[in-house]
Amino acid sequence: MSVLDIEKTDEELLSNVIKSCMKQNNKNVIVRTIHPVGQGAFYSERFIDEAGDSQFLMVYDCGSNSPRKLGREISSSIKEDEIINILFISHFDYDHVNGLAYLKSKYRIEKVVMPLISPFDKCYYLLDLPLSLQNIVLNPQAFFEGDTIINYVNPIEDNDEIVPLAENTIASGTRLNLSCYADWCYIPFNYDGAARRKDLETAFKKKGIDIDWLEKRELDKMIENRSKIRDAYQSVCAGGANEASLVLYSGPINESRICRWWNGERWNRYFDAVECNAACLYLGDTDLNQQVQGSNDMIDSLFSHLAAVSHHIGTIQVPHHGSIKNFNHKILTKWNIPKHYFASFGEKNTHGHPSSEVLEYIMRGNPFCGVTENRNSMAIEFIYL
Repeated sequence: MSVLDIEKTDEELLSNVIKSCMKQNNKNVIVRTIHPVGQGAFYSERFIDEAGDSQFLMVYDCGSNSPRKLGREISSSIKEDEIINILFISHFDYDHVNGLAYLKSKYRIEKVVMPLISPFDKCYYLLDLPLSLQNIVLNPQAFFEGDTIINYVNPIEDNDEIVPLAENTIASGTRLNLSCYADWCYIPFNYDGAARRKDLETAFKKKGIDIDWLEKRELDKMIENRSKIRDAYQSVCAGGANEASLVLYSGPINESRICRWWNGERWNRYFDAVECNAACLYLGDTDLNQQVQGSNDMIDSLFSHLAAVSHHIGTIQVPHHGSIKNFNHKILTKWNIPKHYFASFGEKNTHGHPSSEVLEYIMRGNPFCGVTENRNSMAIEFIYL
């Protein structure tokens, strides 16, 4: 029988498995969870000490096209008195952020890290965000309220242009260290290119779109010009705003660690306690085919910037729910180490996610984990420290 018992609640499941693993290993542990929210993304990492107490909680994205299931998953996996120490937002599509209002209403969030995006991207995102979520883009500090610290990750091609960086802006590739565990870090990257931003500026001017509407909060004018904004944006970025998605390395700095995968879904028969390297590369909805200044493509750029830690990577999120448009098969061979891949998608989504072509590429030589809204598809990694 799988370690996952569908008769138990998520909280009971995690508690029982954590206790079992810690009893066997007598060590601190990181519990990385790929939450079953369907078409969207909600991932977490919880650092737990030998006594079984949570010391640090990270969340990467919080959204789904099944918001009720997302709400239940949040409530069942995060205790009411827990603090979210750091929240990473990959980008601002509805299915990646629509759980944030609920998340911040229930929990204290100490720090939020998000990509610094252009006013053209902001205009595009605002077309599809309800009024209750628009301040995530327009005024994150007002949205999260209180003493939450907001950090923006500068586009990687601009790293050398902002010296010194603004107080709340960090350079792509900055290593964020943890106070509770010295040999673990988060390294975020923003791959929004300067050439892309210039092309968007030209396209908006051709359509007569005034960016000052955004600065003046004249959102009614943006709504009136919705079709113009969408046409101008998609003339440059056919796939939407995914190129500005925040990429995140989560893993060891020096010492190699091993993690174990647990999953009970039929998709994931490979994952019944399979071992792999401990680091994870979260890719959001990024486009792995985009060109990056000074590199052939984004994968070459990532490989260069993560050269010191890339050998720790054992888990990689397939971007954009497994879309073929965002996939580049070089990700399978660039790091010459065994890896596991996962993607979040809705069982009945109308986008064709995940692409059968992507699955064929991956499963020729690598395990693939598909996490849907079916709660028995939840995947959990245990990393022993």
